[in-house]
Amino acid sequence: MPDLLTHYATTLLLTSRVSRVRYAVLTALIGLLPDVDSLLRIHRWFTHSLIITALATAVAAVIITYVNSELLKYVFLTSAIYTLHILLDMFTASTPIAWPLTNKAYMISIELNGAIASDGLNISLNTALVNTTADFTPKQIVEGPIVTEQGIIVAIGVGATLIFEKTFLRKDRV
Repeated sequence: MPDLLTHYATTLLLTSRVSRVRYAVLTALIGLLPDVDSLLRIHRWFTHSLIITALATAVAAVIITYVNSELLKYVFLTSAIYTLHILLDMFTASTPIAWPLTNKAYMISIELNGAIASDGLNISLNTALVNTTADFTPKQIVEGPIVTEQGIIVAIGVGATLIFEKTFLRKDRV
């Protein structure tokens, strides 16, 4: 799975597009919620289903429409942040995105390789959509990365983007 830092940094970037950075720092924590299933020792369970996410979004949208329709954009922001986590997970391991409609879990594999040789350039693209049967059995141990090299790179990129914007572009958004 992408490490927690990657999940947080990507959702921070997304939330900072629609709210002030100081609010986005807290709102981005929503991007970590799908992994709450780890507390039950069943990682990638119903909390990683796009079907469940869509249903929860629809229910929340209906309720918010009656309560205060001006808050509706936050329902969709929350849904986008949550969905981003699930989509990122699909690139690292099988994820049950269509549960309960199917008991299958899906993973996207993309690899673009290049080689330069004396006789020219060779580029090869390998893609696959892997599906397996979802396993919702509690495990003895559920472990995963909290911070990785890739997460640090993503976090530095997001941080640099936000600092650049604050300094040169959108001073009113902090």
